[in-house]
Amino acid sequence: MQFSDFEEITIGDHDEKVGREVVKWLNDPRSPSEGGCQGPGRAVGIMKSHDIVMDGTTITLNGMSTACIAEAGCHGINLNGFGEEYPF
Repeated sequence: MQFSDFEEITIGDHDEKVGREVVKWLNDPRSPSEGGCQGPGRAVGIMKSHDIVMDGTTITLNGMSTACIAEAGCHGINLNGFGEEYPF
């Protein structure tokens, strides 16, 4: 975030409280208070308005998170490795 020129950076977490804590910790004016991404439908809805998703979910969620990124139609970078997302 420190060296980017993105206009908006959205933080999402399945636990809305944790997501809001991260936004507060980052203290970046480009980060809206978007904490909750409960369920694939909500996550896809949030992702659709973004150019890129940095996916930091656990490996066990790779398939679901990659499917959400593909459905949203945006680019995605998986931060925890490469596996089941290859077919997407």
